[in-house]
Amino acid sequence: MRLKEAAHWNQTEQDWERLLALEPQGCFGLVQDCVLAASATALAYSTDLVWIGMVLTLPEYRKRGFGRSLLARTIEFSESRGIAKAALDATDMEFPLYQSFGFATESIVERWERPASVAPATGTAFQPWQYDRDLDRRIESPCL
Repeated sequence: MRLKEAAHWNQTEQDWERLLALEPQGCFGLVQDCVLAASATALAYSTDLVWIGMVLTLPEYRKRGFGRSLLARTIEFSESRGIAKAALDATDMEFPLYQSFGFATESIVERWERPASVAPATGTAFQPWQYDRDLDRRIESPCL
């Protein structure tokens, strides 16, 4: 948790526990000065894909190659399992590291958050969805 808090990420203890339970051999840590200084995980989805995540280094241990070392270890893990593709998402800070390993941008990931203190919109009553058979019939389809 200290790693994710230092990076201001939003993972929970349950997220970490889930990774450790699903893929214990794919969870890597680097200890320096009796402190867990860096981490990386690789979660395999059969032999089609491994998702690399939790590549984190405490600020006071950055620029020592810890992230690079652990990223290399996740790739070795993937290759040892014969997994066809490795993927991940990256912050701007991490992107140059990932790019140096051959990763490229496929799409943009956005995280949105609404503070809990913001009241929901009022004035418009929620209307439950109802199937409209007439509207459905007006749509022309080449398959019909």
